Order: sequence, then C-alpha cells, then structure tokens
Amino acid sequence: MITEEIKLETKLRWLEYCKEIKNIPPIQEIELLDKNDSSHARFKSIDLYNQKYILYVQKEIYEYTDVSTRSILFHEFTHLADAIKYKDKKYEVFLNIMSSYSEYHASYIEMLQILKCCDSKLINKESEAIYRAGCLTLESLMSQSYTAAIKCFEKIDESFNGVHEFYYYLGYRKALQRYSLEFNFNLLDFNSLYMVYIKNIFDFIESNEITKLADEHSKLLHSIDKEIESNKILNHFNI
Repeated sequence: MITEEIKLETKLRWLEYCKEIKNIPPIQEIELLDKNDSSHARFKSIDLYNQKYILYVQKEIYEYTDVSTRSILFHEFTHLADAIKYKDKKYEVFLNIMSSYSEYHASYIEMLQILKCCDSKLINKESEAIYRAGCLTLESLMSQSYTAAIKCFEKIDESFNGVHEFYYYLGYRKALQRYSLEFNFNLLDFNSLYMVYIKNIFDFIESNEITKLADEHSKLLHSIDKEIESNKILNHFNI
C-alpha cells in the first residue's frame, strides 16, 4: 500500500529535483513494485512515451537514509526528464535512448547526489558513501559496480537481464571524474564478442552523440539476441 508519507516524501524530492531541472511534469501515480522485482524504483518506458508518469517503487527505499532515498528518486526523475526531452523520437529510438543514454545519465545524477553527502571534506577513493541500505568506500562501491558491469556480458542465455549495470558504472565513473577520481575501464575485461560495441558505446557517451549511442546499443542487443538463439540451438542438440 502506498501511504500518504510515501506520497509526501516523493513529492518533496520531486520539488527538490525541479530546482535543478525545470519543466518536468509531476508524478501522476505511485505504485508498489512486485517484491520479486530487483529494481528499487522505476518508470516503464512505454508509459513515459505515452506521457503517463507512473512511478513504481519498493516501499523499503523510504526506510533508507535521506541520502539513499534522494539519490534513488533523483535517478528516476532523470529518466522522466530524459523522456520529456526525447519524446518526439520514434518509439524504437526512444526505447534505445532510455535504456542506454538515460541509464548512464540517471546514474551520473544519482552519484552526484551521493557525493554531495560523503562524510569527507576532501573526497577520495577511501571516502565513505551512503549507498542503498548500507555504507561503503567509493573504492568498494566502484569495484562492485565494475564487476556487475562485466558480468552483464558473461552469461548470454535466456536468463540475460539487460546491460543496465554497464551504463550504471559509466554514469558513476563520469560523476567521480568531476572530483578528479579515475576508476578502471578496460575493454579487455569484457566479453570479446561484444568488445567493438562496448568501445563504440563508450566513445559515443564521451562525445555525447546520443543518436549514435542509441543505434549502437540497438546493435549490441541484436548481437546478444543472436547469441542467445545460437546457444539455444546448440543446447537443444547437446553440441
């Protein structure tokens, strides 16, 4: 059940966000995510495209610290802002932008919120950050995020669940560069089958070429789909 407290907290965070990003619409509805959903919160891209602004949340995020709740909601509000910006694109292009650039952009904004509240005047890799329900050093956070990014491309079968963790890492990494902190990104750490796509995506993010990024993201997913189908055939014949 969505309580009045959750509605109020969400509205207050939305008003905070609107001080920095103008002209984003208010949330029309808030609904609970299924307990089995791994997301903390999310919008559905098809809803955003049809200008339905329904935020789905796990109610536990409102039991986290203010820093975590704000950073999670700011991540989602960035998706809303991006959806408004790219709403005139064709639906397929819109979907590819939202699942590539917007995940990167939202993670960048999320990390900036985390860094604002780091328990250190001089932020470094050993600074402690409040992240989700816990607290860990930036070094540990980024190590975990990088591992998750690499794993996106390792198990290519019917359990494949997208490459959002890859974009999360790139967004976090870019935000930390604002504090002169560099974290690893080595193409050789990734599945060689997708190395060209990964390199191109990285380059298009760096050059802020959103349309090219979305197109390369689409090619990456198509390549992954082909690999999944190929593996299904091989498994069927026990090859």
